[in-house]
Parts: sequence; C-alpha cells; structure tokens
Amino acid sequence: MSAPTGGGFVLFPVCVRPERVVELLRRLASGDGSEVHIEQAVLDAARRLGLVEPDGAGRPAPTGAGRAVAECDCARPLADAVANAEPFATVIRVLRARGNLWREDILKIVGEAGYRDPWEALGCVLYWLIYLGLADYDSKEGILRPLAF
Repeated sequence: MSAPTGGGFVLFPVCVRPERVVELLRRLASGDGSEVHIEQAVLDAARRLGLVEPDGAGRPAPTGAGRAVAECDCARPLADAVANAEPFATVIRVLRARGNLWREDILKIVGEAGYRDPWEALGCVLYWLIYLGLADYDSKEGILRPLAF
C-alpha cells in the first residue's frame, strides 16, 4: 500500500509515534534491523524525516542524521529532522511567526496538507512537538505554545 499524498508530497504517517522511530533507528544502527520485521509505517516515517535510506543491498539503513538520533539520548537531532518534514515544518514555521497557534489553525494546516482525518493528524503533530520539547499544548483552551526552537 502506498502512502497517501497531499500538496505534492507524501503525507507523514499519523499513526507513528517518535519512540517507535527512535527504536527502529537504534535497531538499524546496531545491525539488528535486517533480522527483525520492520513495520512499514515506522519505516515510512523515518524515511519522510530523512533518517533512513536504502543501503547498497537495498535494505534500510540510518542516514547520518538517523545515526545521530540513534546515538543521542536527546531530542535535538530528531527535532531538527521533524522541523524539515511536513506537516511539522509548516506548524513550526507558523508557530515561530505568531508565538501561539490555536487548535483550529493546526487543523487548517493539516487539512490543507491533504490529511483525510485532520483530527488524527492534529493528535500526531501535538504528540511529536510535545515529545520533542518544542511546544506545550493547553487542551482546555486549544492553544499550542512554543517552548524551544
């Protein structure tokens, strides 16, 4: 099954959590990835972030950025990759420009990107940005606030 597209790019798989991408990168960097089943959505997410590419034999292998994520117990290398992948890049860019983003603004961004279920994509974006320490979300008021860029 091919990944859905929107706005001329492959949409980021919303069902994938950052912890699973980090786990995949660590397995691939240690050499464990070739013997274990790799879930396609997790691999697609790592590819969209520029963290995995095929090696000479066509097997998935971490890129330089992927190795940095695998070897670091910090969020910065993964945050850098996320900041360059849609829909995160647009949300981060608008958040930097405005200082805060309302839930409706994020729903509009992910809806325009082509996600069939903007609410699911909203949950994905919020989870990743909070996990990486880039933003905080007040669910009562529906506002995303930047923490670090």
